[in-house]
Amino acid sequence: MNGVLRPSRQRERGTILAVALLVSLFLLVSSLPFLSKLSGRFRTTDKSFKSLAALNLAEAGIERAIWELNHGDIETWEGTSPVKTLAINGFQAASGATVGDIQISVTDPNQDYPIIESTGTVLLTGANTINKTIRCVLKANYVNDLFQHALFAYSSITMAGNATVDTYDSRLGPYGGSNVGQDARVGSNATGNDKIVLKNNVTVYGDVYSGYGSNPNNVIKLENAAEITGQKLALSEVEAQQVIPAPTGLPNLGDEKYKGTQTISSSAQYHNLTIDKHAILTVTGDVTVYVTGNFTINDSSTLNIEPSAKLTIYLDNDLTMGNNTVVNNLSMNPTQLVIYGTNDCTETITWKSNADFYGVFYAPKATVQYQSNSNLYGAIKAKVFSVNSNGHIHYDKAVATIQTVVGTTVASFTLQSWQERII
Repeated sequence: MNGVLRPSRQRERGTILAVALLVSLFLLVSSLPFLSKLSGRFRTTDKSFKSLAALNLAEAGIERAIWELNHGDIETWEGTSPVKTLAINGFQAASGATVGDIQISVTDPNQDYPIIESTGTVLLTGANTINKTIRCVLKANYVNDLFQHALFAYSSITMAGNATVDTYDSRLGPYGGSNVGQDARVGSNATGNDKIVLKNNVTVYGDVYSGYGSNPNNVIKLENAAEITGQKLALSEVEAQQVIPAPTGLPNLGDEKYKGTQTISSSAQYHNLTIDKHAILTVTGDVTVYVTGNFTINDSSTLNIEPSAKLTIYLDNDLTMGNNTVVNNLSMNPTQLVIYGTNDCTETITWKSNADFYGVFYAPKATVQYQSNSNLYGAIKAKVFSVNSNGHIHYDKAVATIQTVVGTTVASFTLQSWQERII
């Protein structure tokens, strides 16, 4: 009869359903170990991924600390010396998703071998976290960044009267012959029009730099056969003025006038220091002189620095030089005569000595007028600089790496050792 299933067909369908259920149950039972194994692998993969993320966060913390030591201000971090700390919570990926937290500590940040420990933390499940810690030791690389230029003036430069600037390296011997280079750097932070003026047969054997972000062609002006053998360029960053701290603990001798022929072999602080006319003062040791008043070198007097001696002068005020004065560094090594103008040294210093000068001069707030027909071997840095004579500046490449009390700064910290700490 139509519409009524026969018993045999009902039994067939029931058998098929039972078989299908048995097969499904078999497949389910068979797949349970696979699903369990797959779930375990997923958990392992997730843990491995988050472990790697925690390690990457720790490495990011190391990089942040190194950058802060080299370019930033780690003194703004939490804590007091010798340990500074920084916590970065909720560190986000580029997509905006939160990755985890970073905890950084720097031990002995002001020493030669600071130690950084950085821990990256990533949430695993519930309140469980994965932590990875990296410990590294850095090494300080010292370089004197005061004297990277043959001549640098923060505000303006004027050069005239057949003056020249070139280079040599005293470590290779005296200036001359093959020891003469054309890679000098003359620079200024100035950005205004015509702030660097070279005229009347001045020649710079190298490059001239205007201030950061400026147009060198507007700042640097050449007149009357002046020449730059290299390029006009702009500084890649503003040249910072370094604070020159005055020395402390020196015996205070007050006002002193040296007459006739005398020697000085020990360091001292003076109020006013004078070398009298025709006097000869010879430095015989490693001497530091700090003058809080005026330092006067009168007409036809001589200041000698013996070949085995070194003289460092700190000036709070004026340096006055008479006619025919001589500042004579007998070693001919510019690193053995260093003159610093402190932050109080804002006077105009007129350099009149016609003897060759071997030394470096740093007075970032003073105006230096170089009125000498002699050679300057070393480097000079001032607020304003002018030369209107046959003066010649020979930059000694050795002064770029000397380590002096004030001129030495930590240019960079580099990685000495790296290890992952297993906690």
